[in-house]
Amino acid sequence: MKITKIKFRIFLLQLLLIFSLTAKANYVLKDSVNSYLNYAEKQFRYNVNQNTDIAKFVRGYAPTTNTLRLVSASDWTSGFYPGIMWLLYDYSGDEFWRNKALVYTNSMNGQQTASGDHDIGFKILGGYGNAYKYMAKDSFASVIITASKKFEKIYNPIVGCTRSWFHTPSRVPTALKPTQFPVIIDNMMNIELLAKGTILSNDPRFLNIARQHALTTSVNHIRSDSSTYHVVEYDPITGMPRWRGTQQGYDHETTWSRGQAWGIYGFTMMYRYTNEIEMLKTAKKLAAYFIKNTPDDGIVLYDFNLPTTLTDVQRTKDVSASCIAASAFVELFNFTSDSLYLKQAEKILFVLSKSPYRSDLQSNGKFILTQSTGGKDYTVNESINYADYYYLEALLRYAKLSNAFEPSKHRPEVKNELNYTCNVGEELSDSIRLYDIDNQNVTCTMATNLFAGSVNYTFINNRIKFVFSKTGIYNFPIRISDANHTVNETIKITVDASTDISKVNIFDNWKLIYQPSINLLSVVGDILPPYEIYNLMGCKVLMSFTPEIDVRALSRGIYILKTSSNGSKSFII
Repeated sequence: MKITKIKFRIFLLQLLLIFSLTAKANYVLKDSVNSYLNYAEKQFRYNVNQNTDIAKFVRGYAPTTNTLRLVSASDWTSGFYPGIMWLLYDYSGDEFWRNKALVYTNSMNGQQTASGDHDIGFKILGGYGNAYKYMAKDSFASVIITASKKFEKIYNPIVGCTRSWFHTPSRVPTALKPTQFPVIIDNMMNIELLAKGTILSNDPRFLNIARQHALTTSVNHIRSDSSTYHVVEYDPITGMPRWRGTQQGYDHETTWSRGQAWGIYGFTMMYRYTNEIEMLKTAKKLAAYFIKNTPDDGIVLYDFNLPTTLTDVQRTKDVSASCIAASAFVELFNFTSDSLYLKQAEKILFVLSKSPYRSDLQSNGKFILTQSTGGKDYTVNESINYADYYYLEALLRYAKLSNAFEPSKHRPEVKNELNYTCNVGEELSDSIRLYDIDNQNVTCTMATNLFAGSVNYTFINNRIKFVFSKTGIYNFPIRISDANHTVNETIKITVDASTDISKVNIFDNWKLIYQPSINLLSVVGDILPPYEIYNLMGCKVLMSFTPEIDVRALSRGIYILKTSSNGSKSFII
């Protein structure tokens, strides 16, 4: 009887353990995350105010020499500088951050056409990628598409990867010099540019390249124990690997921790865009190795396999690697609901938000974090902008996931531009959209008798619709309001005489509306059926003869809807 009771109690304890592991996440940082973000905003405001040259980007700070490292727009880290400002704008809604971010983003103009640059993704997404996310202007989308076209030129379909360096790394064996097609694990981050290029251009080839690069990397960059190589050198003729090793890790057969973090983040990101389970499995494998080899304090060394015989000075931490991993872990938790990832992210963020890893206010070059290491004998124990960037991104992801995020007070605005041109009799509506980052309801007020007899205008579904009966130049003062702001703008519209009013199609502009709660995709506009839906591999997956399309049969991912006469548009499920 006693044995039976003991077994029963053990059984109950096992059930309790299982329940605790599968229970709803307990967000332990929920009450602290806003204070961490608030501190970061204060510190980085000092950082930005110390730089008066808009052609220079603050990359890092070396405490041993008290040196602030400034770089040009061509440096691979340049995009993180305005990127930090965009993230702080996301958090605070303060126009100071948006204005500063715009200045440094625009200072990067020209980088979208840089030749042979595998880091074009880091540069463009930090500035222009975030600018499009927060302002939704077509001019920013155009830069991303142009950069994607440039990036695809360093893709080799035989290798199945985008190339990295066009110089020979110093630590490659002499017999392999000069290198022919080196690929570094970092490219797993840059290929997000291609994924965004597909979304913005409706051209599937960009994402197809990113997908193939990820699949090739999963085969050739990952060891049997799920650790990663930094560099794989390929034969561009046969596509076969010639050598595997490192340029920034301790040794060719050790594991550079930031490279491992790039891999976790990159494969998680590719799962977001493709919904392919193999991408998620790879991310989880790399994450398991990272977590298993993380020290008790949660912050990794710059290489996971540093010999214990090294001195403490040689066994340096890399805060940047932990920041990148933390951001990826939050997204992994979002995809898997595995509390292991959430707990690891919480531990990293908690430790980083205290001394000795967080800088004192106005110290340490005005960077948020300390103790990042670029690699062996490279940027040792310094502050680096990409560490601050991914730390902020991780905090924001966590805050939004845990509902701890304090709704920011972004002002509403006119999407795209304030100057437009159209013809007499033509409906101008799709371009003039009102936009609010916080998805608050937006109202618009216009003078009802302005230009009476020359124009009809209405405000419907966050769009201002105009139809003009006379040529001329019209300046419309409008007032846009949401729950927190009222903004006054002036829209300038130049109206030309149409060559043939009968040929003006006032329904040229159409859109797609996806309602995930009811799995419904709606085609809005005078567009005749049939409507065909294709995946990014070019396969038709659905056809509908009604504008209200049930898409519950489609898995998560990016799709393209095509019509017989009006082109195509992409959408995400």
